Amino acid sequence: MIYTKKYEIREHQGAIFSLTKDNTFIYTASADRYVTRWDPFTGLQDTFVIKCESSIYKIIHFKHKNILVVGTSNGDIHIIDSENKSELKFIKFHNVAVFEIQIDEFNHRMYVGDADGNLSVWNTENWSLILNLPFDCGKIRAIDFLGGDSNKLVIGSQDGYVRIIETNYYNLITSFSTHNGGCLALSETEFKKNILFSSGKDGYIRAWKMDTCKEVIAIPAHNESIYKIIEKNGLLYSISRDKTLKIWDSNSLDFIFKIERKIGGHTHSINDLLFFDELLFTVGDDKRIICWETSCIK
Repeated sequence: MIYTKKYEIREHQGAIFSLTKDNTFIYTASADRYVTRWDPFTGLQDTFVIKCESSIYKIIHFKHKNILVVGTSNGDIHIIDSENKSELKFIKFHNVAVFEIQIDEFNHRMYVGDADGNLSVWNTENWSLILNLPFDCGKIRAIDFLGGDSNKLVIGSQDGYVRIIETNYYNLITSFSTHNGGCLALSETEFKKNILFSSGKDGYIRAWKMDTCKEVIAIPAHNESIYKIIEKNGLLYSISRDKTLKIWDSNSLDFIFKIERKIGGHTHSINDLLFFDELLFTVGDDKRIICWETSCIK
């Protein structure tokens, strides 16, 4: 497998922290306080632009609605109509940076994790607060649904623990320690049920059997913090503060390929990655959006 650079964009004036997409465009969020929108196939910028009062750490687009959610370094949350380019709701609840947002469109819920370990739950029909869960676990950097089941929420945080919560009454089901220095990312495998991948500040990728919460494999994958992992078509993709993107066999965690500076990769930390059809996008502290292509993506 060989990835080659299709193009890169150097329009942001600050580090780029987050990526999301709709059916037509990709969106980027930066320390320069802008959210911008791009044609993924040409790299041309669209007319859609948002400017916030502080750096933007997280953006997420609803899959089935024209709604973009923007989370900032000062805790502000902006709910944006991405078609009409108008703000539907401004939420001022969190007093510290918002690092993670997850959407459950079926049950009309939004989950927001902040730098103090608070998890807030919102009704996405009227944007009212349902409850706030103060876990006192440091930064919440990863929120996902376990087994694709919206009734079980899995959370990774700075204290190194993964917590599983049921979403009917929001009780803690279980928790277990994963990474020294903090758990930064989570991803479930598509092919091996009951397996959860985690990555952390310790540079490790670990696989966990979820019925027992036992570790089944661990590898020293990167030299520094691993900010995101995504499993796709039997491959696991990881990005790191060490400036590299690596690809692994998701069954064995055997190494397959590395994208690094000498083949046109990032010169600083890679903060997010995103797939759009057969294209792979990465963004980082070097203020660049890089589009990668390969004939080997299924």
